[in-house]
Amino acid sequence: MKLVDCSADLTAQTELDNHLRHLVPPAVRQMQQELRQICESIVNTEVAKDRSLDESLSQFLKGFGLPEALTTATSTGTIPDEVWSKIEEF
Repeated sequence: MKLVDCSADLTAQTELDNHLRHLVPPAVRQMQQELRQICESIVNTEVAKDRSLDESLSQFLKGFGLPEALTTATSTGTIPDEVWSKIEEF
């Protein structure tokens, strides 16, 4: 699974912000910033958990020689397109 960093999207200022910044009271903007920080924290925590579980799963599979053993057993002698696409992602 390829994770995409969304922090740039969360911190980017939108076009609408420029037009409405004078209409929104400062207290509301402060609450918006606090909510954004809470959301970023939640997202970062969940991504870290996902990476940790992914590492644990990879180590577990490597203990059994998987997925390499499965690929070897089902291989037709050529490298599957799925493997090439994973290589290209790096």
